[in-house]
Amino acid sequence: MSALELAVVVVLAVALVILAVALLRSRAAPDRASQDLVTRAIQVSADVGGLRTQVETLAAHQTIIQQGLAAVHDVVRALETKLVETGSGIKTDLGRDLQEARRVIDEIRTVQEVRRQHEQALQQAIGRIEAVMVGPKRGEAGEQIVAAALRLLPASMVEQGYRVNGKIVEFALVLPGGRRLAIDSKWTAGDLLQRLAETPSGPESDALAEEIERNVGRRAREVAQYVRPPDTLPWAVAAVPDPAYAACRKAHLEAYRSGVVVIPYSLTVPYLLTVYQLHLQYAGSVDMERLSTALTQVERHLEALDETLENKVAR
Repeated sequence: MSALELAVVVVLAVALVILAVALLRSRAAPDRASQDLVTRAIQVSADVGGLRTQVETLAAHQTIIQQGLAAVHDVVRALETKLVETGSGIKTDLGRDLQEARRVIDEIRTVQEVRRQHEQALQQAIGRIEAVMVGPKRGEAGEQIVAAALRLLPASMVEQGYRVNGKIVEFALVLPGGRRLAIDSKWTAGDLLQRLAETPSGPESDALAEEIERNVGRRAREVAQYVRPPDTLPWAVAAVPDPAYAACRKAHLEAYRSGVVVIPYSLTVPYLLTVYQLHLQYAGSVDMERLSTALTQVERHLEALDETLENKVAR
């Protein structure tokens, strides 16, 4: 029996008691008292009827509340189901992201290993080139020494017969990232150098030096045709005999303005190796030791995140 039904029973019982007492008194009282009693009984009956109406209204309200609670319960259960489904979806998405992150880490480590191998090959090539420079071949023509030294570099570092702008250049240094540095070491004015070496200082030697410098300028303008960014660096190298380089006064600057670096044969290979090493070291601007440490930390955090996600979804 609910609380509302119990209240109705109590009210009815009280009304019956009042009515019984009134009947007992009516035996000794006059008829006027009986009429008053009947009137009061009618009022009590009306009050009981009103109370019953209120009780029924409260019962209806209670039913509505119970129905609302049931609806809320259904909504909560639906939300719980959706939350579980959403958690599963989040787990799937995060798992896919974690897998992609691990793949990127593996790729970076592969690039790091390839870079280390390139550095090792470069050091070995430097040793072979030093042997050529100080060995019995040092008496050969300068351009032959440059060609021989470049051929000792790893095949991945030097490309022979590189075609650029429809022309073919002798060599091209293949830099990290795939760009090329065109290298031209041809020299066709050997007779001028011979005459300069045999002529004592004076007007004639000065005239020969000027002619040699004009030849250097022409070579620089030809080599400038091998510049084509972004396939190449914004400059090319024109290697010339050491005496020709020494005879120049302003050809270096004019060539530089045209995007050509004029270098004597004796410094060509060291210059190229320096350029390659600088590109290898600073092209990515990354400290490889710090990168390796950072990758290890990232991988550790990814594993911890994956484990935490597994535990939370399982709950």
